[in-house]
Amino acid sequence: MEAEIRDVRIERYYPDVLINSKEFSVLSKAVDPELANVWKALWKQFLNTFIYLLDKGGATRWESMLNLHPAVTDSLDTRRKVILAKINSSLPYTHRSFQLTLNGIYGENNVKVSLQYNKYECWLDITASLLYRSSAIKNLASVVIPANLSILVSNTKYVVFEIYSGLSMRMFKHIYIHPGVTFNIQNGSKIACFYSLTIKKMRHIKIRSR
Repeated sequence: MEAEIRDVRIERYYPDVLINSKEFSVLSKAVDPELANVWKALWKQFLNTFIYLLDKGGATRWESMLNLHPAVTDSLDTRRKVILAKINSSLPYTHRSFQLTLNGIYGENNVKVSLQYNKYECWLDITASLLYRSSAIKNLASVVIPANLSILVSNTKYVVFEIYSGLSMRMFKHIYIHPGVTFNIQNGSKIACFYSLTIKKMRHIKIRSR
């Protein structure tokens, strides 16, 4: 919303008989600047009723009413977003709507919400650049997230690197001897048993990492 500029001139409201009067002309020159200041102050108060049009004074007033305590390093835009989030932190909230709120305040996917329903945990994965604001983010989440969920903060980093490992190999030879039994029937009456041995060689390889 652009600021409305009004040319304040009190002489427009003078009766025709007073327009050319020197006394009233001097009076208008003295009063017009004061009325212009009054108009600017009223317009400023009007703009401060809109969150995204707040100036520093308006932001301080809202923060006082909402019991917010901004950091010294917070920009005016950041303060506006925190105020808006506080106003909009009314239940019920969904996972998706809360994620959209965080995206609007802290940037797209700078704070990711994940829920572990079986453990009753809500994880807020925060980028490294916003870790200093983790307390403020948790305070915002505590207003929105149900009280039976624990609010936990994490910071995930994806790193690509190579891992080197050494291997040692040992070879063992095991020899197993199993008896082989054969039966041979001759002439239908005599039974001869012949025993022989078979040798089976097996190799077992064990690989162990160091």
